[in-house]
Amino acid sequence: MNILIVCHYAGSVYHGMALRPYYLGLEWVKAGHNVTVVAADCSHLRSKKVKLTDSLETENIDGINYIWLKTLDYTGNGVRRAVNMASFVASLFRFSKRIISIAKPDVVIASSTYPADIFPSRYIANKSNAKLVFEIHDLWPLSPMELGNMSKYHPFIMALQYAENYAYKYCDKVISILPNTLVHCVEHGLDKNKWHCIQNGYSPKPQADYSPLDSDIQEAIRNKKNEGNFLIGYAGGFQISNGLDYFIKALAKLDKTKFHCFMIGDGSEKSKIMSLADKLNCPVTFFDRISPNKINSFLKTMDVLYLGWLDKKLYRYGISPNKLLDYLYSGTMIIHAVPETNDLVAQANAGISVPCENIDELTQALNKALNMPLAERLNLGKNGQKFLISNLLYSELAKKFINLLKN
Repeated sequence: MNILIVCHYAGSVYHGMALRPYYLGLEWVKAGHNVTVVAADCSHLRSKKVKLTDSLETENIDGINYIWLKTLDYTGNGVRRAVNMASFVASLFRFSKRIISIAKPDVVIASSTYPADIFPSRYIANKSNAKLVFEIHDLWPLSPMELGNMSKYHPFIMALQYAENYAYKYCDKVISILPNTLVHCVEHGLDKNKWHCIQNGYSPKPQADYSPLDSDIQEAIRNKKNEGNFLIGYAGGFQISNGLDYFIKALAKLDKTKFHCFMIGDGSEKSKIMSLADKLNCPVTFFDRISPNKINSFLKTMDVLYLGWLDKKLYRYGISPNKLLDYLYSGTMIIHAVPETNDLVAQANAGISVPCENIDELTQALNKALNMPLAERLNLGKNGQKFLISNLLYSELAKKFINLLKN
């Protein structure tokens, strides 16, 4: 089978996020399928930039054919990002013949987070007599409406809403990463029999493939550990959706002589969170984003990990963040500030779950972890790792995905 994945933000282990197309592609290539990924050269998610000298360039990465399309550079979530999206969609139309000649697709998967890629994806599928699959990562335009407070009458939102409805009308299947989107999709025109859920997965590497932390991070962690501190860790984005201000306020209520927190990552809210930690005199050390192959080395050194969300209607449809899977695989206990639906930490019995935006309950959970016997914490961490390996490996999810495509 020839599979074409259209994913604006697709990366690889050499570029950074997003990695789902790469890991699914690896498994499909192993199974004898031909896989082509079309992605933009510019993405805020990648740790390594793709540098192009032409408007379209190809590259083979571990057996997967990548087609890189040149797009407008951008930072943040402003107008330039919207123009970047538009330039990617336009390039898909512009180079559709070349994409078809390279990929010769039997299946086209539209998978760019935002739904506007459905238009060129359907065009390419029709020209190739291929099946069309629409993959849901986050629900757009609901995500920018709830997290960015954008009006449903904003022209950008109205255009995205049209695209989402169009996708449900014309696709052959919907694959949702989020487990609770069926009702939403049906309300927007999808035949419920087309809907399937395949959550984000994980692809463990041999231990030798994990790189050690940079010396400055190693030294900082070692010094705080030698001082007898309980280590609390966070690795991920500094975005509004992560609820990190509630986390810092909860840390401020703990006994500051007993713990130290390390936070790794980048994002639009990082300076705000750093200022808040400084204002509340929280013992927190911040580091910039590190490469994916070093994340596990960091997570394993912590005594407990934090991950949180906002109390938004959006999250009732489920959550499926890549960093949570990294957390589970690390074997470290997790404190999760999460909506009740789709709580993998609770399902795995891998830590303590508390309601979103509740500083008091989050403080209590942190205190409980801080005073918990080591054996109990280690057992919770092992539960998470076992759950991940039993339920969320890409090797099995890729087989499920292929079976749906064949049917």
